[in-house]
Amino acid sequence: MSDTKLKRKTGHLTPEEKAYIEDNCEDIPITKIGEHLNRHPEPIEKYIRTHSLTTFGMTTEDIRRKDLIGILHTKSYWTNIKIQFTEEELRSFELIWADLMLSFNEDIMFAEELQLNQLVTLQILMMRVMRDSQKHEQDMEDYQQEINEILSSGNADDLSALETANLSNLEQQLSMARSAAGAFITTHTKLLGESKFLHKDLKTTRDQRLKVIEDSKKTFADLIKLLDDESTRVNFGQEMELRRIAKDKEYFKLAQYHEYMDGMVDRPILNSETVMQDNEDGKVD
Repeated sequence: MSDTKLKRKTGHLTPEEKAYIEDNCEDIPITKIGEHLNRHPEPIEKYIRTHSLTTFGMTTEDIRRKDLIGILHTKSYWTNIKIQFTEEELRSFELIWADLMLSFNEDIMFAEELQLNQLVTLQILMMRVMRDSQKHEQDMEDYQQEINEILSSGNADDLSALETANLSNLEQQLSMARSAAGAFITTHTKLLGESKFLHKDLKTTRDQRLKVIEDSKKTFADLIKLLDDESTRVNFGQEMELRRIAKDKEYFKLAQYHEYMDGMVDRPILNSETVMQDNEDGKVD
């Protein structure tokens, strides 16, 4: 099997191979296409993904996700996204973006869409931080293993100058890796907090918009039906009374004399009722 794989063709796909993939990817598994073309599956998968082609065995949700990724590629901001991430990260961005769109039933405004992009970006950055953190964890293990090997060879005082220098360098590298690992944890925690806040903000914004849309569908008869509920009537009555008290309090305040910044004294509300409040001697109340 390994010999067969080594003999498979490499390099760019030919126009004939691309045509064969497009004609058969929906009916034939990628592995079979690879065998027919004498190609590894990776370039075939990449071509299918890049051109948003439907593949063998796709479910209805898979097909919709693929269509959404195709829509993402037409967005004005996709060009900027492509230069921010690696190819592997772009693939993750596509899948997360499509899944979020599906979870929102694709009912999303442009402003919400930009929030969604920020949310996906944070997810990718968290994945990057965790990947880099894992690399540093592995480096720490390697450094510690080398240190242990040097120390196990004999007494620390009997080490040669080269071994001593190497040991010092390894301990320094280990210390730096530990510091970096701590920084990665801090960064990940910060990104996680921002992600949770943004996700909540996005959901709240969308829920408010949907509520406005839903409320706009209510008729006068629907509003009258609300009053059949006693608790609703009580809440409406309390709110109306609070609004009346607030209005009267503000009216009384604005009916009094007020000294403006330029030294002028006058009543903000001046009518027959407020004029009658003046004292007979014409002095300010």
